[in-house]
Amino acid sequence: QCASGAACVGGACTVCPAGQTVCPNLCVNLQTSNAHCGACSGTVCAATQQCAGGKCLLANGQPCSSSAVCATGICNMFYEDHDGDGYPVSTSSVGYCNGSPPPGSDYIPARSDGKWDCCDADYFAHPGQTDYFITPSTLCGGGWDYDCNDVVEKQCEPHVGDQCVSDGAGGCTTITACGIPSVN
Repeated sequence: QCASGAACVGGACTVCPAGQTVCPNLCVNLQTSNAHCGACSGTVCAATQQCAGGKCLLANGQPCSSSAVCATGICNMFYEDHDGDGYPVSTSSVGYCNGSPPPGSDYIPARSDGKWDCCDADYFAHPGQTDYFITPSTLCGGGWDYDCNDVVEKQCEPHVGDQCVSDGAGGCTTITACGIPSVN
């Protein structure tokens, strides 16, 4: 029999360090031990988990839905940017515990300016777009709103001699003799 606060380890009584609990034949930190999480006969955490605060939570790099399920308490969120224009969509996200998406993923962090893409299938349609185009986008329902401001803009950069047929909303339904616009 070992004195209180000591465990019989390898046939000798050993005083458990501060923060560790005496379990049969060993000293264990029940708050962080993956083999004895929460109690001497506690849960053995899975390979994708880590014991934190006496609970088996998701380890770094594992997919997560909130910070509460991660051992580090950090779930980094990433948003889909399928067209690669640097503007993600707010409706499609994935989280990783204190990590990043796998290489080659279409997911990026939210932008610091808070701007979201309105058409993630069209590289040219995104907030702040300043180029003009001669045809409406055929993606995401079509249309002329290339800068994602919910306003239909003119179809192309006006040139001397161009004629605009007004659409009644400040834009043109057609532009005749339209010069070559810049389209990147």
